Amino acid sequence: MRRRNGPSNKVVPTGPYLAQNNAVSKIQAMYRGRKARDRLTLTKVNVISRLIPSMRMEVINLRNRVAHLEDSNNGTTPFKVKEDLNFKMEFEQSSMNEINYDDISDNEYALSGSMWDVVILLGTRSVGIAGTLYSTMLLIMNIIIQFIFCYIVLANFTTETFDDSTILGFRSWRRNIAHSSEFMEVSSEVSLASRICNNDSGLELSGSQAVSHQWLSSYLNGNGSLMCILTVTMWLLTVLKEISSIISFWRAFCLLPRSNKTVLSIEGNSFDEISQTRFILVLFTTICRVAVVTSLGYAGTAWLANTVSVTDLILNAVALEFVLCVDEIIFEALAPFRLKAVVDNFASSPMPLPPVRDWKGIDPESMSLFITLVIITLSVWQLMVIPFEYRLKLADDALCAGELDFVYTVGKTGVPAWSESLPYKDADGHEKKAQSYGTGDWTVKGHSLHKKDRERLGFGSSIIDKLVEGYGSTRVPESGLCG
Repeated sequence: MRRRNGPSNKVVPTGPYLAQNNAVSKIQAMYRGRKARDRLTLTKVNVISRLIPSMRMEVINLRNRVAHLEDSNNGTTPFKVKEDLNFKMEFEQSSMNEINYDDISDNEYALSGSMWDVVILLGTRSVGIAGTLYSTMLLIMNIIIQFIFCYIVLANFTTETFDDSTILGFRSWRRNIAHSSEFMEVSSEVSLASRICNNDSGLELSGSQAVSHQWLSSYLNGNGSLMCILTVTMWLLTVLKEISSIISFWRAFCLLPRSNKTVLSIEGNSFDEISQTRFILVLFTTICRVAVVTSLGYAGTAWLANTVSVTDLILNAVALEFVLCVDEIIFEALAPFRLKAVVDNFASSPMPLPPVRDWKGIDPESMSLFITLVIITLSVWQLMVIPFEYRLKLADDALCAGELDFVYTVGKTGVPAWSESLPYKDADGHEKKAQSYGTGDWTVKGHSLHKKDRERLGFGSSIIDKLVEGYGSTRVPESGLCG
């Protein structure tokens, strides 16, 4: 029967109903305890099954050593090495037959020394109240630092190094400075353009153009695009490694049973149950982690794809990996010793992962990550590296394409007069010729910059354009400037 309890008219179970509720509660508690014991037993069985083969092999090695010692001392061998080797081969064959490779457990996920992983331990008695507050502060600091790095890389390092204004500036320098007789080297009668494009070390001006040409030549002549795509591939592998770690952590975490409160195992090195609050907290930090990894992956890829200096490619990739490892650096440097001890204790009892079905040795997760790597790499090559390399060729042609061996001056009437200059020679007296990359003439006909470039030209500039393109070179006098 049931009775009403006071003016609130709340029904309170009595008699057999109360006994029935108590029985249900006991059954639920027994069920939770049985699940925890089964999970602990499964973990112990996995550990023992991995240790047994190595222990047996150690026994075989010890028996062989004893046999060798007995043989050297007494001339007799109590154990036959041949029989031991046969036993070893039979054991290995039987072990191979007992393993089912069609349904392989993806091992376990052990907590690592990272501020992203310790979020699962915050609020437990093992960490402590003060340790939880301090670790939460470190976690927030880690999130802020990584997001700031992502913003700086996206805002400052992903822009084009040689944009339209830079190429137009190179062409303006080529018309007004590079072939002016005022800046020709008097002793050798070599134009400034020829000295710049042949990497003369004795330049007294136009240093920024000389440095830009050295970068462009190093990239275009030294397989810079190949080095760029290799560096991008290694960076993408680092990002995919982090993504794989996130996936493994989340898969293992979702297998933990959830209830109203968090319950640790008897040993204190694993979770029997996870509260809903802890689940939401871990979900939030996992979303933040995914956002950091993806944004940093895109920003880093764009930065590497727009890096001109070949020597800076490796350095930039290492710097990006450093940003990706901020969580581990903060943990190793600032985490309290008690938290580190708790992480090591939990690492000794990894969280189990669901089994992975494979097909002839290939599992879906590994194959999907490989396909993702191939697709992203090809997309970066087509959408970033090839257009960037073409712009570098445009910039280098603006500096060094066309005719280099002439100088000009402008008379009082505003009409330019020009003359041939001597070709550049190296230390051995051999003439050198700068390389052109075939993007058209140096004004790049048909390119989007052509119209903007032509709008800025006057009468004298048009004549200089024709001289750079090679017109009129056969009509230039042998010596001196035409008045």
